Amino acid sequence: TRRRSNAAVAAARNAKEVLAQLSVTEPALKWKERSELLKQLAAALERVSQATVQTPRGEPGAPQMSPRTDQAGVAEGVSGLALVQDLLGSKDRSKNVHVVTGTLAVFKTAANIVGLGAGLHAAWRVVFPVVLSLLKDSAKTVAAAALSVLDSLHLRCFRLRDASTVPFIIAELQQLGGGGGGGGKPGAGAKSAASFITWILRALKLETEVVLPPSEQEGDYKAVNEQLARALMGLLGHREIKTRDLTAQALSALLLAAQAHGMSEAEISALLAPLSTAHPKPFARVQSLLHEGRGAGEHILPPPGTRRTSASVTGGGGGGGGGGGGGSYGDK
Repeated sequence: TRRRSNAAVAAARNAKEVLAQLSVTEPALKWKERSELLKQLAAALERVSQATVQTPRGEPGAPQMSPRTDQAGVAEGVSGLALVQDLLGSKDRSKNVHVVTGTLAVFKTAANIVGLGAGLHAAWRVVFPVVLSLLKDSAKTVAAAALSVLDSLHLRCFRLRDASTVPFIIAELQQLGGGGGGGGKPGAGAKSAASFITWILRALKLETEVVLPPSEQEGDYKAVNEQLARALMGLLGHREIKTRDLTAQALSALLLAAQAHGMSEAEISALLAPLSTAHPKPFARVQSLLHEGRGAGEHILPPPGTRRTSASVTGGGGGGGGGGGGGSYGDK
């Protein structure tokens, strides 16, 4: 409507003004001033998003939300992504909690406006892996903000198997496991991974609730699933019991989805075979979850336009924090 269009134009103008202040004075700003400007920018971009993004996230059959490049606020959204790249991509970036959470809020709202195209920008390749790493941040407010970003942008801007995201997810899984995947024992310095695996599991379940239309950005489904599976297998020997259990759940959910898309039981068994000797207890747990999932029909695609009720994520770790914004990841 005209009212929504006017609101978007006004909010975009406000965002442009704040972006100008940040780009001109940002290096000399104190953290409190910088944090306040980032809040103002995120709020202005959020108003743009509310005035332009109408499709509920994750609705079956919802149209793709890639806005026209001349739509109000898109240019400001792209500029917001570039600003976040500068702030989070710098080696000497601020560690101040308020600045980091403000920067993440700008990234979330800017990417929501840009939609699917966000993953094609250079800023995404810099910022997305940083957001993944911040899920484990010792400051709970930062970790919660990173989770909110990922929840909000998932399916609107990316899927787990997209070429713009999956390499960073695999790299993070391998780092958390202390090295490569494939069932080997993690290094002594293996980090806490529960929050990251909790998000992976939730995203996997969301992607299997509905039949998502094909995506030009997704890689070869079978090959990507095998890469993700091997990276997850590297965490089945993690020192944390919670992480091991969450990983078993995520691995079984991934492989059931892979089977629904054509991977055979024999191929899945061959992929998991190294675990039977390297990590027999987690191996048995994965096999049990696969058996339960097949019994519930989770290895079969639901009919188009319907939604499967997914099982709840158990094992804890990570908190909720959803995000506003976007339309579903669908057809162009």
